[in-house]
Amino acid sequence: MICTSMEPAQSCTVCSSERPKYRCPICRLMYCCSSCCQAHKLACVAPEAAKSGQPAEKREQRVLWDESSDQVVSAQALSWLSESRRLRQLLNNPHLRELVQQADTTPHPDDDLRRLMVEPLFVEFADECLRVVEGRPEPMEESD
Repeated sequence: MICTSMEPAQSCTVCSSERPKYRCPICRLMYCCSSCCQAHKLACVAPEAAKSGQPAEKREQRVLWDESSDQVVSAQALSWLSESRRLRQLLNNPHLRELVQQADTTPHPDDDLRRLMVEPLFVEFADECLRVVEGRPEPMEESD
């Protein structure tokens, strides 16, 4: 079951009996409770992966689910990343761009993210991304 609709559902798209309170961070399907969440996770596929024509086993490698959180960053908050002067400054560093590419393409994201989070430059980048998507104001630039 794949749902790509961004429209709010009137009832849970898994059980159809309750009003949905939660949204899948991968495919955006709406569900009402943890049991529906668990049922949905067994068949969840990211819309981009489903369209890519990749075999299912390849798609599943890139579709990861963080069970500890149902938090999803809004499209609006993600757009703020492109507007951040500080992020653009950080991404001028070729070493940081290489680290971000490693994080994006790794087949072992948990292990590699732990390794990357000891790199001060990557930590600075991650902290700045979080600051931006949380809507905290950009710090004033220090004057000389």
